[in-house]
Amino acid sequence: MAEPTRPATFPPLDDDQLIATVHVTARRHRDDPVVVSFNGEIDLSNIELFEIELRRLEEEPWLVIDLSAVRFCAVVGVRLLHTMAVRSSVDGRRFEVVVNPAIARVLKVTGLADGITRRTALRRSPAGPQSLTDDERKP
Repeated sequence: MAEPTRPATFPPLDDDQLIATVHVTARRHRDDPVVVSFNGEIDLSNIELFEIELRRLEEEPWLVIDLSAVRFCAVVGVRLLHTMAVRSSVDGRRFEVVVNPAIARVLKVTGLADGITRRTALRRSPAGPQSLTDDERKP
């Protein structure tokens, strides 16, 4: 019996690299926003975890999704962010996304940046974990 084959990739991947990894951290401090930080990659292999984490906190009055350490975000992840942003806007809640250049590019290319309040960084605060910088980018 022949061994199962997998699609060719470049560069070649080891077996343990077939599923993208994403790490999640959520934190809150006083009246600051709830900040959910992701790092790694967001794609079809882990979109369910990404969605669970977003939906778990979607009722928060101020939610910040920090993607500054995400190396890749598939369109399915961007669509979910857009859906959450629209829903938050309709419900009168704040929803913001911290982006790096790669994520900003995906948002722009897909045309889904409209409606998502984007920031390029979070500022460390001695009193709390983080606060937002003033470089807000609105649609």
